[in-house]
Amino acid sequence: MKGLKIGIVLCCYLGFFQCKKTLRCEDFKTGVFYMPPSTSLTLQGETLATIDSLFPRKERWVLIRNENEQIEWQNNIGEGQPIYCHITWIDQCFYRLTIDSTKTTMNDYWRDINKNNGIVVTKSKIEGNCMHCMASMELNSGDTIRNFDIICKKVND
Repeated sequence: MKGLKIGIVLCCYLGFFQCKKTLRCEDFKTGVFYMPPSTSLTLQGETLATIDSLFPRKERWVLIRNENEQIEWQNNIGEGQPIYCHITWIDQCFYRLTIDSTKTTMNDYWRDINKNNGIVVTKSKIEGNCMHCMASMELNSGDTIRNFDIICKKVND
């Protein structure tokens, strides 16, 4: 009888962990996401600045993504001017992001992103509900700007 109880407890324990969903690249195509303040800006391998020191924030960015479109807010949804983006998926874990100039109030930075053929985002790894990634943009000068970041999928509380 004791062995049966241990077996039932063990099956429930294992079943609980098997039911916990492991996120895959496809899970980052749609939903609500946030980018926590933990990133740095590099140019040709040299760290130029920690992004957090440039923009104080509660959450670095909040994103709503629907396959090929993304809306970004600094801090929280509805705060400030949103940035509307187009996403071109190259494969399940690799995409190009450009700014939608028909919906976004463009500044020089957003125009430069589009002039340089957008930002390419590649996955490094997925841990829990977060994808570690590198965003890079090749400049017309031949230099490459790289930003190492984390995109986390919001989970229901």
